[in-house]
Amino acid sequence: MSTSPRDLAIVTPIHGRYLLRVPESPDLGPIRNAPMAVGFHGYGESAEAHLERLEAIPELANWTLVSIQGLHRFYDRSRQVVASWMTSQDREDAIEDNLRYVRSVVTEAIHHTGEPQALVYIGYSQGVAMAWRAAVLGARRVDGLAVFGGDVPPELHVRPLTQCPAVLIGRGRDDAYYTADKFKADLDMLAGRFVVVEPYEVVGGHAWSSDVGTEVGGFVARLVNPTAAANP
Repeated sequence: MSTSPRDLAIVTPIHGRYLLRVPESPDLGPIRNAPMAVGFHGYGESAEAHLERLEAIPELANWTLVSIQGLHRFYDRSRQVVASWMTSQDREDAIEDNLRYVRSVVTEAIHHTGEPQALVYIGYSQGVAMAWRAAVLGARRVDGLAVFGGDVPPELHVRPLTQCPAVLIGRGRDDAYYTADKFKADLDMLAGRFVVVEPYEVVGGHAWSSDVGTEVGGFVARLVNPTAAANP
């Protein structure tokens, strides 16, 4: 006879990867202390995919860009290496691991580039939940959070949102995943939570488009220069 198998968890070091793009001045070279945007990609994507989205936003041209890749890598059908942030298995442990990981990335990126004038997290699809968690539960207060195509993680519904004062939250009108009902539920939950929420919808489904980039660009521009945004 033998005992029933036990399901145990163990902490182990693991290497992650992120992409860092630093803006440059023609005369002075790399710019230190530039505003920083930290990106969180969707399921089955890479850090490169999300960095391309951020680089396509004109308002982020002079920002330091950080694109973090999920820790759980796998091959897609075309044999490209992509990643996922987590699954439902050992959910709480995975959240803790990811928060520690993001904290390390942001700390190291700031060490390389200097204290940023502003810090914004930008998430898409599965990366939305991770961006929310990092913004609300992370070690640093962020200036803004821009998310598209994903709902607010349930564990944050009762958490103070003081570390994240401004949120841009959007969906595609035909998105079958982040539905209109889920969108409304998130907006209702965020109402009265002492956070400035800017909701928007774009034409299309569950896909990042140039319209999304335009919304994100306007949001970050207002964060760093609210007077100019109010008086064009």
